[in-house]
Amino acid sequence: MRIIQYMYLMIINRNRLMKRESYGNENPDKCILLIRPSTEDGVQGLMSLFIQALRWIEYANLNGYIPYVDYKNYETQYHDGVNNAWDYYFTQPSSLSLEEVYKSKNVILTGASLRKTVDYHLFRSTIFSSNEECRRANNLILNNINISPEIEKIVNDENSRIHVENCAGLFIRGTDYIMLKPTGEYVQPTIEEYIKGVDKFLADYEVENLFLVTEDYSYYKKLTEHYKNRIKIVSFDSFVRGYSGKDVLSKSNVLIEDKRKRGSYYFSKIVLLSKCKYLIASITMGSIVAYSLNGGNYEGQYIFDLGLYS
Repeated sequence: MRIIQYMYLMIINRNRLMKRESYGNENPDKCILLIRPSTEDGVQGLMSLFIQALRWIEYANLNGYIPYVDYKNYETQYHDGVNNAWDYYFTQPSSLSLEEVYKSKNVILTGASLRKTVDYHLFRSTIFSSNEECRRANNLILNNINISPEIEKIVNDENSRIHVENCAGLFIRGTDYIMLKPTGEYVQPTIEEYIKGVDKFLADYEVENLFLVTEDYSYYKKLTEHYKNRIKIVSFDSFVRGYSGKDVLSKSNVLIEDKRKRGSYYFSKIVLLSKCKYLIASITMGSIVAYSLNGGNYEGQYIFDLGLYS
């Protein structure tokens, strides 16, 4: 697969290959790893971008490189053309500034390569059953980045009302996952299957409040009809209605227009999910990040591991 991807990029877009650059004469004794998104199509979600960057950060640490994440000069769906969107949500994994990176002598740009680079087994579905993988992911986050002050404030303000530490966290994706069934992504349960799983979990654990994270309004409606006022959501939550299923969610003009808020609101919900007492989740990059942040320390969990869409 890596060889096929490499050959494709050699022909179609050589700029996406891993390569060395020299932007000036600063830091001649250091090698900087400039971490960029693997594509610039605006489809990749924030948690997918986050996981991708973390894998490269680990690669930098293992090879003695200094990592820096650049989402200013490379487009994501959170790109505004002015700021480094990474900094909205996370601190940098090093003390370098963007200006310093682009004056440095030895810079490696991340991308496809024929040689072994990042470990793609890290931050996969096996994290829910492997203490070792979870510990590795959790340590990678804790030792390299922090959540931005903006996200910390949102999380603290919301939790002063919700108190997620006393909740079971509910996570499920609908919309494009269910309607498009994207190849290679994790299969999501139907809402009926999900409710059945939640009921089974609640029969074994005494918990009153349920903190819900979903983008799908129909799912929110069905869950609140079933669990009534036990369902808790963030004050700023909004749900996708009228999704046509003709394209992926990020291309369907149904998300918050403010790109910065779009990411901040979603990541804040993931952080809150990581602080819950229990977790009942389908598998996507969002639930994998929540589990990684939590360190696998939920008092109980129910994970819908249904394989991948083919």
